[in-house]
Amino acid sequence: GALKNLACNADTQIEIARTGAVEALVQLLRTGDDEGCKEAMAALKNLASANENHIQIARSGAVELLVRLLKTGSDAERTQAAEVMWKLAGNEDNHIMIVDAGAVEPLVQLLSTGDAAGKTWAAGALKNLAGNTDNQVTIACSGVVKPLVDLLSAGDAEGKTQAAWALKNLASNTDNQTLIVRSGAVKALVQLLRTGDDEGCIEAMAALTNLASAKENRIQIAQSGVVDLLVYRLRTGSNAAKTQAAGTLWNLAGNEDNQIMIVRDGALEPLVHLLKTGDAAGKTRAAGALTNLALNTRNKKIDLCAEDVQPLVQLLRHGDDACKTQAAGALRILASVTQFQMAIKGAGAIEPLQALSQKGDVDQKSEARKALGNLESSAQPQIRDIQV
Repeated sequence: GALKNLACNADTQIEIARTGAVEALVQLLRTGDDEGCKEAMAALKNLASANENHIQIARSGAVELLVRLLKTGSDAERTQAAEVMWKLAGNEDNHIMIVDAGAVEPLVQLLSTGDAAGKTWAAGALKNLAGNTDNQVTIACSGVVKPLVDLLSAGDAEGKTQAAWALKNLASNTDNQTLIVRSGAVKALVQLLRTGDDEGCIEAMAALTNLASAKENRIQIAQSGVVDLLVYRLRTGSNAAKTQAAGTLWNLAGNEDNQIMIVRDGALEPLVHLLKTGDAAGKTRAAGALTNLALNTRNKKIDLCAEDVQPLVQLLRHGDDACKTQAAGALRILASVTQFQMAIKGAGAIEPLQALSQKGDVDQKSEARKALGNLESSAQPQIRDIQV
């Protein structure tokens, strides 16, 4: 009990772990009575709040005991074990160990049958584990998709966010995308985008972005009513929401029929505004969406002026290294469309692109040289998409 209370303090969590407390708590969890196990679990949960302790706790034998509790413990023990597992799975070095210990199956079972907290922690743990590409197909084939979709529809706010985040990670693997769509995820994600809080909306859009990277999913997603919601988020959302909305539109605009719908539903003005005022990632995604939209000859009214492109040039000149790379990438994308090239040149992009192509880091040189090459070319650009 004393260790549990001391470990509530972030300032003492690392020091407690260094004293050998982790191994003693794991031993108590292995051999103690019900009350001792309860206290050991609570203390480990608090110690696991410190990222620095994740590997030590996982390697102490705790993972196997947590899996056992997930399988055979009481409802309260299963929920608490899932919370500790969620925290330990926040460290990528633990991902393979946790999956190899057999955690996926009981986490999926808890996701299906647990109380609200248990479902949320199970979704969070699976979300973290699915952040590892080596685990994504294994987790998707475990039967996890349907209970994640159910949690999207009926969970509390945090549960819905964790479910959407888990689906986003799983959908970054192309082998999982068809399964996710067939399980009804699109409708549930769109509903979360319509009614969720800001974090839930962002994760829902990220999941839809990844699903829309598959050409065969783009029409279904666009026809789900999502475009109006994305345009609304572009206009009124937080900076992160605007950036994510632009990314989703970028992928949806890889379909010719969607290109007309997106323009008709009013996306052009907020995309151009994001190109001018967003952060580096927002500018890049807006550039990608505008480029795909401009490929459709029926969208002839899409055009940019030098003023629209000027913020990207300012990032090239004065941004940090990451911003310079993003800005050069955005200009590379825009420069692939002939009708945007005059605006790019008029904004004064040539000189800073040339300088970056000579003095930048490897990524900056590559992006800048490709941008300059596109500005010299009139070849028909290709549809582009992204994953998040």
